[in-house]
Amino acid sequence: MPGKIGTHNGKFHCDEALACFMLKCLGDFSDFSVVRSRDPAVLGDCDIVVDVGGVFDHSKRRYDHHQKTFNETMNSLGELPFHTKLSSAGLVYAHYGKKIIANIIGEPLDSVKVSLFYHRVYESFLEQIDANDNGIPQYEGTPKYKSSGGICGRVGRFNPHWNEAEVEPDERFQQAMQCVGNEFIDTVKYLANVWWPARETIESAIDKRFQNDPSGRIIVLELGGVPWKEHFFELEEEKSLQADNITYIVYQDTTDNSWRVQAIPTNKMANFQNRLPLTAAWRGLRDEELSKEAGIESCVFVHMSGFIGGNRTREGALEMARKSMQHASDEEKKEETDNSSGEGWTKAAGSAAIAGLAIGLGIWWARRQTNRAAIQNERIEFELDKIRTELAQLRADILLLKDGQIPRSQSGILRKERNVSWRAEPGTEGLPRPQSYASSMTSDGEYVDAEDEWNEQSFTAQLTVNSALDQVGYIGSRKEFRNAQNFTNCD
Repeated sequence: MPGKIGTHNGKFHCDEALACFMLKCLGDFSDFSVVRSRDPAVLGDCDIVVDVGGVFDHSKRRYDHHQKTFNETMNSLGELPFHTKLSSAGLVYAHYGKKIIANIIGEPLDSVKVSLFYHRVYESFLEQIDANDNGIPQYEGTPKYKSSGGICGRVGRFNPHWNEAEVEPDERFQQAMQCVGNEFIDTVKYLANVWWPARETIESAIDKRFQNDPSGRIIVLELGGVPWKEHFFELEEEKSLQADNITYIVYQDTTDNSWRVQAIPTNKMANFQNRLPLTAAWRGLRDEELSKEAGIESCVFVHMSGFIGGNRTREGALEMARKSMQHASDEEKKEETDNSSGEGWTKAAGSAAIAGLAIGLGIWWARRQTNRAAIQNERIEFELDKIRTELAQLRADILLLKDGQIPRSQSGILRKERNVSWRAEPGTEGLPRPQSYASSMTSDGEYVDAEDEWNEQSFTAQLTVNSALDQVGYIGSRKEFRNAQNFTNCD
C-alpha cells in the first residue's frame, strides 16, 4: 500500500509545496500521496510529515521548522556554508537533495557535478524560499520598488481567493507543487545543459591562455555568448591563479561575427571596476579614428569607460589587449622612474636640510654657550673687583699696622675688641688713653694674626675665581676666550 506525505491544510506556501514535490522525485516516495491536515491523529498516520507537527527528526521523517527551539541552517547541519534558517523545503533538500539531483541528471551520487549542482541549486533557488518562509528580508531598509515575490509569490497566487466559490484547495495545492517543481527541475537542467558546458569551456580556455600571449593574461573564447564571469572567478580560485593577474577575455560576437575584448572585473560582484580598462586614449573613439590612434587595423569601438572594445578580426582584438597591457606597463615604469627621481631629489634635499640644520644648531649652541660664558665672565670680573678692593684695603691696614699706626679699618678685618692691658706712665694717671697703640695695644701676636687673615682671604678669593671659571668652562687665558668668541661671530 502506498505511503503518505503529510502537511498542513489551509493556506499553503512555497516551502511545503516544494518539499512535497522533491520527496515525490525520489523512487522510494514517488507513489506516495499527499495528505493535508492539522489533525495530530491524521498526521501521525503519515510516513513523512513536512511543515507541521512541531518536530524535526530525520530518523522519524519529521521536518517542521516552526518550533521555538528550531534554528537549523545548511551550515549547522554540516551540508553547505549557508546560514539562512531552513524551512521545510530546506530540510528536505538538506537530507535528500543530492539524491534528487543525481536522479534528474543521471549522474552518480558522488560525482563532481552532483556536488557542484547541490551547492548551486541551493544558492540560486532554495535559499530564497527558506528566507521568505522564515520572514528574513533580503536586505535592510525600505524597498525602492515593489516586487511580485518571485517563485514564492507565484505559488501564493494558487491559493483560493476570498471571492472564489466551489474551489478545491487540495487541487490548487497540487498545481502549486507542479509550478514550483517545474522551476526546480528547470534550474537543475539549466546547470547540467548550459552552466556545466560553459564551465568546461572556460576551464579549457584558461588552460590554453599562454597560446594567446606569453604573459598568459589573455583568455580567448572561440564560441561567443558563453557565460564566463561566474565560472572564471570560481576556477581562478580553485586553481589558485590570482597571482597570474589574468586581465582580458577575447570572444566572438555572434550577432555580426566581429570580436570583443573585455576587461575582467576586479571580482565576481563588481560591475564597473575592472582590473585594467583599455587604453585611455582610445576610449570613446570608433572605426578609422580609433584604428589610427591605436595603430591597429579594423578597430570598431572602445567604450567610454574602457571596459570593452571591438575589432572586426580575432587578431585585432588580441592586439588591442596586448597594446593596452603594454601601455599600462610603460606608464608604470615611467611612474617608477619619476618616483625614483623624486625620491633622489627629496633625499638630497633632505640631506642638505639636515646638514644645514645641524650647522645652524651648532652655531646657535656655540653662540648660546659664548653668551652664557660672557655673562658669567662679567659676574666673575665683578666679584674679582670686589675681592681686589678688599685685598687692597687689607694690605693698607697691615702696612699701617707695621708702621705703628692703627686706624679703624673700613674692611672690618681688624675690628676686634681686644682686652689689652695698658699701664699709664708715672704722672699720667687719669689722662685719656693715647691714640698710638704701637706699644700698648698692638703686639707681635696681633700682627701675625692680621697677616694670616690676609693670606686666608687671598686663598679663598682665588678658590672663588677658579670655581666660577670652571662652571663656564673657562680653562685658559682671556685671550683664548676672546678667540672663541670671535669664531662664533664668523657665520
